Amino acid sequence: MMNESSTQAAVAARHRTLIVLWGAQLASIGLFALLTILIRNGAANTGNRGNAALTLTFTALGAFVVIVSLLMKQKLVARAIEERSLQKLQTAYVVAFAMCEVGALFGLVDFFITGNPYYYLLFVLGVAGLIINFPKRNDILAAMQANRF
Repeated sequence: MMNESSTQAAVAARHRTLIVLWGAQLASIGLFALLTILIRNGAANTGNRGNAALTLTFTALGAFVVIVSLLMKQKLVARAIEERSLQKLQTAYVVAFAMCEVGALFGLVDFFITGNPYYYLLFVLGVAGLIINFPKRNDILAAMQANRF
């Protein structure tokens, strides 16, 4: 049985790990944005300009993936707490983070393929999804409390 201070230390360590992973995903989206800024006027953005159907497809897919990340994380976190599984809790968060990054990746693909001037909206959506999916200490604590029984 863990005492209170070791429980708090374990919660803090797990929370720090999730924050580092979250920050890495956020930095990744930032690098995508930087990449597009650096090559915006370059030859790499000469693809199928103005293809509204492709832009709409990428935007819809990106938005769908980010929205699903929110719903899926909520469900997987609840299940992880119910099952008293810290590993499943961490997996729920990592999957949600990755899905938000995929939403931003659709913006990057849209930039390269269509040259859509509003590609960055998917970056914004991906970052918004990450902010909403920020790791909560209470989720970790709930899974840890469940482990005490």
